[in-house]
Amino acid sequence: MGDHSSQEGDHGSEIDFRNFDLKHKYHFSKKKAFRHSVKEFMVFLAVFFCCGLFNDYYIEPFVKSHREQDEIRDYLLIFICISFLLWLFKFIIELIRDEMDQYYVRSSMLHITKGIFMQETGSFPLSQITDVYLEQGNWDWVFGVYNLVISTPSKASIKFATLEGFDRPTVLALQDYFGHVTNRDAMNWNRIDGTKEKFFPKNDHGH
Repeated sequence: MGDHSSQEGDHGSEIDFRNFDLKHKYHFSKKKAFRHSVKEFMVFLAVFFCCGLFNDYYIEPFVKSHREQDEIRDYLLIFICISFLLWLFKFIIELIRDEMDQYYVRSSMLHITKGIFMQETGSFPLSQITDVYLEQGNWDWVFGVYNLVISTPSKASIKFATLEGFDRPTVLALQDYFGHVTNRDAMNWNRIDGTKEKFFPKNDHGH
């Protein structure tokens, strides 16, 4: 009994592709929040850099009163703190969004829910998925994250059916998942290797 359980743990557990929590198996990259808050962070760096230049090339050479220098530096510090807090707020919002967003399969339908306070859900039959491909913009490349674009005949897929912010092994495994469940022989694929995220045909393993 113990050996049998150990073997099942090594090869993965049976799953029902028609009712599958994708987010539980394929997690967003931890770098996603940084990626989506990069503009605010660049603003913070720009403000910090400009305030430093203003201090070096204007305050010290031209403002002789130490009191006036301190007052101006206080204002500069306020600008720096505000820009930092704006970036931090955006970063926290993105972390919350990652927790709130859901993507799962129920009754052979792909459901993608996005949003925090006002959530919207797009639902697409697995049988209507036509293409599943990777997308990586310039900033995605910098942070090493990938997006998975899922195409269907529905116009709603343009808005909803893009899952953003995965590392490469995860997004490739997720793409592989959709490649198999949208195949006409999808019901023959029912096992996952929990380590390498590979799918195995049922008939090949005799389970």
